[in-house]
Amino acid sequence: MSASKTKFIPDAFLTFETVSKELTRFNVLLKAESHAKIHLDLSEVTSCDSAGLAFLIEIKRQTESTGARITIEHMPQTVSSMAAFCGIEHLLLGDETAYGES
Repeated sequence: MSASKTKFIPDAFLTFETVSKELTRFNVLLKAESHAKIHLDLSEVTSCDSAGLAFLIEIKRQTESTGARITIEHMPQTVSSMAAFCGIEHLLLGDETAYGES
């Protein structure tokens, strides 16, 4: 049986003010779709601070801990640049990351 595919699109602002709500939304999805291949679509993200980066790392960790897989799609250049600047791009990047137009 193949895993289902599920898309998660976070808010445009991944900041200290929004990540708690986004993490709650993601956890509901992950609980319902624990064996899914989750596509994290960042195409709508226009603002991301350190809390937003921590959110991305945490949802990747949570997903992988359930045995599900996550693909990060359409990562904006601002997010990837911030991750590189902070030295954490290796935590987000890899075979499961897809870049798109932002």
